[in-house]
Amino acid sequence: MKQLSRCFLFLIFIMAVNPSIPIPAKEKSWIEISSPKFTVFSDAGEKKARRIIHEFEKFHAVIGQFIPSVQAGPSIPTIILAAENERSLRSLLPQFWERRGLAHPSGVFVGGSEKNYVALRLDLNDDFRYHIVYHEYVHLLMGLNFPPLATWLSEGLAECFSYAVISDKSSIVGRPSPMLLQILRNERPIPITDLFAVDHESPYYQEESKASIFYAQSWALTHLLLLGDKGTNAPKLWKYLELIQNNISKDEATAQAFGDLKELERRLNEYILQLAFYSFKVDTPSVKDPKEYPIRTVSSLEINAVKGDFFVSTQRWTEAKEMLDRVLQEDPQNAAAHSSLGIFYQRQNQRDAAQKHFMIAAKSGSQSCLVHYYLGVEGSNSGEYEQAESSYRRAIELNPKFAPAYSRLAWTLAMDESKREEALQLAMKAINLEPGVLHHKLTLATVLLRMRRVDEAIRLGEKIEAVADSAADRVNIKQFLSSARTYQRSLKEQERLREQSGIRDSGRNEYQQNEDSNIAYQNIYEENQSILKKREEEYDRRVKAEQEYLKTVEAAKTKGIVTMQGMVTDLQCPDAAIMELHISSNGNQYKFHVANYFEIDYMFIGDAYQEELNPCTDLQKKRVAIRYIATPGEAYAGEIKAMEIY
Repeated sequence: MKQLSRCFLFLIFIMAVNPSIPIPAKEKSWIEISSPKFTVFSDAGEKKARRIIHEFEKFHAVIGQFIPSVQAGPSIPTIILAAENERSLRSLLPQFWERRGLAHPSGVFVGGSEKNYVALRLDLNDDFRYHIVYHEYVHLLMGLNFPPLATWLSEGLAECFSYAVISDKSSIVGRPSPMLLQILRNERPIPITDLFAVDHESPYYQEESKASIFYAQSWALTHLLLLGDKGTNAPKLWKYLELIQNNISKDEATAQAFGDLKELERRLNEYILQLAFYSFKVDTPSVKDPKEYPIRTVSSLEINAVKGDFFVSTQRWTEAKEMLDRVLQEDPQNAAAHSSLGIFYQRQNQRDAAQKHFMIAAKSGSQSCLVHYYLGVEGSNSGEYEQAESSYRRAIELNPKFAPAYSRLAWTLAMDESKREEALQLAMKAINLEPGVLHHKLTLATVLLRMRRVDEAIRLGEKIEAVADSAADRVNIKQFLSSARTYQRSLKEQERLREQSGIRDSGRNEYQQNEDSNIAYQNIYEENQSILKKREEEYDRRVKAEQEYLKTVEAAKTKGIVTMQGMVTDLQCPDAAIMELHISSNGNQYKFHVANYFEIDYMFIGDAYQEELNPCTDLQKKRVAIRYIATPGEAYAGEIKAMEIY
């Protein structure tokens, strides 16, 4: 399903409802119920709240029953705001009632990289009332368990499960939507090679006039593979998912799993024209009795903090700020409100304000792993790596299943040579918890690179590149591979020079054992040895100076990060990964140092992007903005940590 914003996924299911809703005399109290995978806040009473949390637990279990390789789930329970009626939901989603003529939703799903929200109303009885919420929850689970799937399969799986009917003893999966069947029988089908080629930038995904047949045909093909022909096609689907999970490219996985696409297309066209589509009635997997889920009444202060956080997630900035400020007026140390305000300011790129609120939340005794995780992120951004490490470790202590904290901690520790073995284990732990998240795999590749396991890092990077589908992922992996290959070439050049020296050494030993040695060769050898010795002394001097300077950098970290914009007027790479840059800014020349140029966070702005970046040559005469640790009085103005290239 399309992403309407970079920050969140926000979709609605439209239903016709009676607009005449009685207004209660006063606002009802809210309760909280917690299960292993969901937390429900509701103003509809205990019975309805228990029913909805039980339904979502069972829906999750049904997906796992059909696709056993779906093992990973959200490390933080999905928060469901279960509103009693339209009036209550309207208070959470005012944007759908602000203008006349807008459709009113029965439910929305708001996705995020660390936390997910659902808001829905409980006074509707239609079987498909939560179709879009289910649809997006399937996307969430697939994204945690598999690298990016082909778009047709991603949407097809979400559609197949989103029409499921869940009940206590048995559930129905695969019920067709009359709307999808009508589209399939009235519109011209997409050729299967074109269907398989659709991605998030394709007209079939982006243009409303073409998207309907794409979604319908994706549903039909997935239905055929998952449920059709009495289940005989399912092994092909499982094979495809297994190949994707092992980082095989989509094209190769398609060829291996599905074979002759013309034959598959012929069978699909027959399948679409049949008179009936089968749905499957399955025993609902057992989950915990809903009566056993803990329940408590939530104060108005607590529910306002939750609503304020929800408004942050939906980018209703005015409502979020007003709600959270109101909470802090009553309780100035409220950890939940401070945490949400930290995210609020983080989204506004006001880092100092964000860090202040995260710090207050942590000092107030917050037991939320997110508070400490975000505090770690702010520490990393400001170069305070010891504080970042401590915060990430605290987040893991509070929630041992929270994969993003393992990944961030691994990246942080990888900068310290003495901690790289631990960083390796942490990166692998993040992948085990969320095997589908490419960012964790890129962290592992970065750790391998910093351990000088360069070939392994590049092989992993190439596997990530083969399955990456978002523009951001593709840019990040291309930048990583560019830096890694440059580093690889530099190391090979160093090895070549060492081998040359070794050959001369062996030649000298042979010469000394030969009474008829050539005096001229001996003189040449001694001259070469003298040159090599001077080079070694110079190298040792440079290494010692480098070590002393890096000690100064370490001590200067406490003073924070400084920024500068300017033009690179000269640069040198005297060693495998060291870079020295001269930058002109405001009429002055500054000399900067980079201890390891493949460790810098590079960002291309505007049209500056290039697929293969070799910093030692490509930064010359470039306009840049750098973030660095200042070292006044030293040979360098500072140690560069990040760079934007214009």
